[in-house]
Amino acid sequence: MDVSADMTATGLSRETLQTLVEIYGRAYPRVLDLARKLPDGTARLCPSNPDIVAQLHHALAEEMTVSLQDFLLRRTIIGQSACLGSIATRLSAAGWARWPGGRRAGSTRSSRPITPRSAEPALPKRVIRAIVRSA
Repeated sequence: MDVSADMTATGLSRETLQTLVEIYGRAYPRVLDLARKLPDGTARLCPSNPDIVAQLHHALAEEMTVSLQDFLLRRTIIGQSACLGSIATRLSAAGWARWPGGRRAGSTRSSRPITPRSAEPALPKRVIRAIVRSA
C-alpha cells in the first residue's frame, strides 16, 4: 500500500505508517486521526520501534485492552524487543501504577471498565511526557 500521501500529511516515517497498515488494515486512518488530536500522538513509544503513542490510546478506547502487558505483548512488537524493559521503567518512574479505568498494571480485574471512545486522553499527560521525553 502506498503511504506517501500520509507521510507528507502526518510527518510519520514510512516504517511507522506501514506498521499501522499491517496492524489495523483499512482502519489505520482512525489511528492517524487520533495521532493528530493527541499531544505527542505521533511520537514513538520507543526509538527503535515504529509504534506510536496514539496506538496505546486507540487500544484503550477501541480494543478493550486489559493491561499494559496486553498492549505491549499482543498489540505491538515492543514486547519482543529491548524497549519492553525501558517502557516499563519509564512508566514506573512517572509514578503510573494504575491502568486507566481502575486496573492495576498487569491485572485483568477492574474496579470499573475502561470507557470506549472516551473524550479524555486515556493516559495522563505526565505519563505521555515521560514516555516521549525518555524515548
